[in-house]
Amino acid sequence: MTQLLELVTALATSCGDRRSAARDLAHALGGGDLLVLLRDAEVGAFLPAPGFPQTLMGARRWRQLADECLVGGEAVADRMRATSDDAPRPVFAIASSDELILAIIGVGTRPRGTEEVVRLLPLLGCVLRGERAIEHATARERVARQSAAHAERLAAAFDDSRVRLERALATAEESRRIVAEANLQLQDQAAEMEAQTEELASQAEQLHRMNVELGQARDAAAAASEAKSEFLATMSHELRTPLNAISGHVQLIELGIYGPVTEEQRAALERINRSQRHLLGLINDILNLAKIEAGRVEYRIENVSVTELLDDIAPMIEPQIRARSLEYRVVLPERDLVVRADKEKVEQILLNLLSNAAKFTPPGGSIEVGVAVREDRPDLAFIRVTDTGIGIAEDKLASIFEPFVQVKSGHTRPAEGTGLGLAISRDLAIGMGGDLRVRSTLGAGSCFTLLLPSARSATHGVSPLDSAVRTGEPG
Repeated sequence: MTQLLELVTALATSCGDRRSAARDLAHALGGGDLLVLLRDAEVGAFLPAPGFPQTLMGARRWRQLADECLVGGEAVADRMRATSDDAPRPVFAIASSDELILAIIGVGTRPRGTEEVVRLLPLLGCVLRGERAIEHATARERVARQSAAHAERLAAAFDDSRVRLERALATAEESRRIVAEANLQLQDQAAEMEAQTEELASQAEQLHRMNVELGQARDAAAAASEAKSEFLATMSHELRTPLNAISGHVQLIELGIYGPVTEEQRAALERINRSQRHLLGLINDILNLAKIEAGRVEYRIENVSVTELLDDIAPMIEPQIRARSLEYRVVLPERDLVVRADKEKVEQILLNLLSNAAKFTPPGGSIEVGVAVREDRPDLAFIRVTDTGIGIAEDKLASIFEPFVQVKSGHTRPAEGTGLGLAISRDLAIGMGGDLRVRSTLGAGSCFTLLLPSARSATHGVSPLDSAVRTGEPG
């Protein structure tokens, strides 16, 4: 009893180190720590006494424990924490009255000696309530001092405002005179603005009529463009039929169906056949462009091996490269790269790029095809066609992808053709979810880069869906 009295006395008097005294009393009762809850008259709830943590972990559970303790005089809770540093432990709580609750942390049943402590709790409650009253009084005094200082500042501000108001009144009188003069000027300006408003209304009506006319002209232009595309598509089909017939008749004559053919006649037939193929190529380009502009190109998207693709293209471009005495290199990555694309469309683009590179690269030059995937864009495959040809002037780069554009370089005349190859190639690349770009230096060569979605990115939702036929939009 004497020891408990000393410990309770130490708990009541050691406000500066109350947690240490609380632990000593808790150890004497067989627990690990101790918490005192006092009813706060202002808020009507139990709060930690002075010297204890003022914020409890799981405050709702502590309130529930206090309510149970008031009803039964004591209560037990499992896995409670007072602060965030505490481990969850059982708590045994005792209520000496409706004003104070003693919570012993670390025990789950009534410890020995609690009867003596309960008898001392009213004295402990008086001391702690006195400390809380002192804290409240100190807080009120601090608030009162702050309010007095605030009131002094307000009084000084009111005096300063009064002086400013007097000055403002004097200034307002002068301003009234100035405003009266300004009003006269505003009346003159209002009359002038009314006249301007009428003029603007007239201009707005005229602008509306012009917009209507422009809309009608735009609709007419769109209809004309569609009619042009339909006409080109129809005429291209009509022209290809007799051209194919010419090719068939030339082949029949070469075979001697209509009689013996001399060498001079055979040479003439070859020139006819060559011209027919050239004209057919031009018509095919026009037909492809018309189909793209009309949105009728179909893409069969599938996994395409770049290595196999380049192997298939090599025999088609080899005669032109050999005829120009050019060096041809293909640089492939360590692993085979697979893209999501329409194989025939990709072949058409690469054949056009390689054919152009061969045309515009002087004999003895080189052409290189490089394939890569950049770390910053793993969703794309980059297929580059680089040559050491005549190059393209910087001011012409923006126009080479326009239809019917052929770029000259120095005194070199443009190559034969419609100027549709690059325009069609870029539109096809865009239709497959990619792009076609160019870098060039006049006199030093060009580099065309074909961007296509990689098959690896398709598994991550970047590339188009599984193999399907879809209609492409014009690029």
